[in-house]
Amino acid sequence: MAAIVPIYKLIVVVDEDVDVLDTLQVDNAIAARWQPEDAYAIVGGRGMPLDPSLAEQGPTFKGSKMVIDATKPFPEEGRETPFSKRNREWLDELAPDAISAVDKKYADIINGGKKW
Repeated sequence: MAAIVPIYKLIVVVDEDVDVLDTLQVDNAIAARWQPEDAYAIVGGRGMPLDPSLAEQGPTFKGSKMVIDATKPFPEEGRETPFSKRNREWLDELAPDAISAVDKKYADIINGGKKW
């Protein structure tokens, strides 16, 4: 994708359980499944002529890009431990009534009835 659209500098790859149109889900996948040491940098790739961040403007407009692999790791990648559940999954399992209790107690605030 970064090769096709030169303005893209950051590509995030996620699993099918993540809605790519929901930035909160993408951010959660990055936070939970990715370590910066695993980033792939593409240096000297095709850049964008109007990119003000390029250190040197020239006829070729070369820039850098980064790919973040925010997918669940395969066991072959050296991470034998199972992927941890998300906080909401733990909460639903360990305290199934917690969310509904909070919704009921603070319904007027959550639904916009009471302003801060």
